[in-house]
This record gives sequence, C-alpha cells and structure tokens, in this order.
Amino acid sequence: MTASTPPGLSALTAAVTAATNAMTSAAALIQNLANQGGDSDAAVGALAPALQDAASSLEAAVKAASPPPTAPLTVGPAVADAPVVGSPYSLTLETAGGVGQVTVTVDGLPDGLAFDAATLMITGTPTTSGAYTVTATASDSSEPTAETATQTYSWTF
Repeated sequence: MTASTPPGLSALTAAVTAATNAMTSAAALIQNLANQGGDSDAAVGALAPALQDAASSLEAAVKAASPPPTAPLTVGPAVADAPVVGSPYSLTLETAGGVGQVTVTVDGLPDGLAFDAATLMITGTPTTSGAYTVTATASDSSEPTAETATQTYSWTF
C-alpha cells in the first residue's frame, strides 16, 4: 500500500523551506555586516520585505494545509419504532458529518432482523418477542483516531 501525501503538505514544506532559507540568509548577512563594522540596521531594512514575504507565504501554506472543520459524526434516526413479531420491519439508518468514509455496524438485533451495511438498512421479520437493546455505531476515517458515534434503540415487543 502506498501512502499518499496529505493535501497541502507539499506547499507547506516548500513554504517552510523558503522561509527558513530566507531567515538563515538574512541572519548570516546581518552577522557578516556586523563583523565587518557595517550598518546592520540598513541590512535589516533592506531584508525586511523579503522576510515579510516569506512569513506571509508560510502563513498561507499553513492555512492551506490545515483541514477544514467538519461537523461531528452522527448516526440516527434518534427514534425508531419497535418491530412487531411476525410483521415485516424496515429501518434505514443515516449518518452525517465525520471525515472521509463512514462505516456503520449494528449489534443486538433480535432474531429475524439483519443489517445491510451497504444500504444502511435493518430489515426482516422478527421471530421472538422480548426486550432488545440495539446499538448502531458509526466510525469515520479520521487519522490518527477514528471518530465514532452511537445510537441506541431500546425495543420491547
């Protein structure tokens, strides 16, 4: 598997390199002038615009490399009617927010119901009455740690 360069990282690296080189050159020139008895204030004045440009480029690159804010990951709906034994049931889960690909898992389904992760649907015909706690968990592809969201349904039928 090949790792890809995150968006904006190349521009950020180039801006940091350019800013570092400009500051290193400026410091060396000022030190050289000071060692030779020259006017270091004039050198600072002459170099100030170049250093300001380097700082502006660096700031712009950092902003470009920063990921945009994302909405918190959610999974729902918040409320779902309980199934009825012997009757067909269908519930479509929804996700919102998060980063990148979002995957959903469902635990605690009663016999007769199944979850299809591709369609985000819980379907089937429940066969056994009882009390069930069904938990839907959504996970995104945030790095280094995925964000997760859960929604719990308490069904008694």
